[in-house]
This record gives sequence, structure tokens and C-alpha cells, in this order.
Amino acid sequence: MFTYRRKIRVQDTDAAGVIFFPNQFCFYQEAFEAFLESIGYDLAAVVRKSNHHLPVVHAEADYRAPLRLGDSIDIQLKVMHVGHSSLSFQADILKQGKIRAGCVKVVHVSVDAHTRKKTPLPASLRKKMAQLHKKNHISL
Repeated sequence: MFTYRRKIRVQDTDAAGVIFFPNQFCFYQEAFEAFLESIGYDLAAVVRKSNHHLPVVHAEADYRAPLRLGDSIDIQLKVMHVGHSSLSFQADILKQGKIRAGCVKVVHVSVDAHTRKKTPLPASLRKKMAQLHKKNHISL
């Protein structure tokens, strides 16, 4: 599991001072990019130079508790599934380190950068993700 920490800022909120609902997806994306950096996967270089991209093909979110301006949150990112050409993630959004304020689930698919057709995940990325998925699902 990877944890990314941030605060709720003015730009994250609506007129009532509570997060604007699509921003949970922005929080996921921030955590996802930080996670990729932490495992040595340079997303910027991949987008510019690689033959594959990882667009989002499915996303859903649940809202369980309000997040307000100034709240500190932890986004706990887990690899949920590693397929031949897809990766699934879950991001639990915790307020004050313990209150589950939301949950985001996202599926990415590897596509050829030029044809935009589905392609197998790069072997090195698939291997790293499979190791992390296994770590996330060890029963004690």
C-alpha cells in the first residue's frame, strides 16, 4: 500500500466549503502519479517517449464523510488487480488518518500510443504491479 498525504485546499471545495465531488478523482490522480514516481516509473517520460499509455477506462467513487477546507487527508493506494493489459487500483481517502471519507476505484488499460488499441502491459511494469498486488493481499 502506498500513502499520499495532502490538505484540502480552497480550490478543492464548493461554495459550502466541502470538497466538490469530482475532486476525489483528482486526489486519486495525484496519489497515482506519486506512487508511479515512488516505484521508478516516470509517467512524464512514458507519455512523451513510450509506445504505450495507461488511460483510465473506468472510475467510480463513494463518499462517506465530508471533507472540508483545511482537513488533512491520507490517500491509501492499493493495486487491486493486474491483468494482461489492465491495472485496477483502489484509493481509500482517510480524514485525520482514520475516518474513511471516501473511496475511489479506477481501471487503467495499456494502449498503443499511436493506434490507441489495447496492448499488453510492459513486462517490467506488470512485474512490479504483480509484486505490489501480492503484497496488498497477503492474509495474516
